[in-house]
Amino acid sequence: MTGGIFRNTRSANGGNVDGRTFDLMERFGGLKGTKIGDRQAIATALGKLLHRALESLLRKEDAGIGRMFSAQEEARISRAFLRRLDSERGPG
Repeated sequence: MTGGIFRNTRSANGGNVDGRTFDLMERFGGLKGTKIGDRQAIATALGKLLHRALESLLRKEDAGIGRMFSAQEEARISRAFLRRLDSERGPG
């Protein structure tokens, strides 16, 4: 990892990503520190990170650990997440 836990934000293709998200994208999404200006590399790394996170949640649920949120809470969280993605993506 290039910045570690003490990095506040990192500019990635015109937007800022908090240090923790960037570190996770490097560690689990395959993002290279030299690719922070590459929109496709960022999208790919974020997609891989989200995919792994969802797989982990499903494994936990299948293992009987139980639901972390009610169906209503999951829907609210999903809508908020999608709104944030749309606002960060911007027009077009």
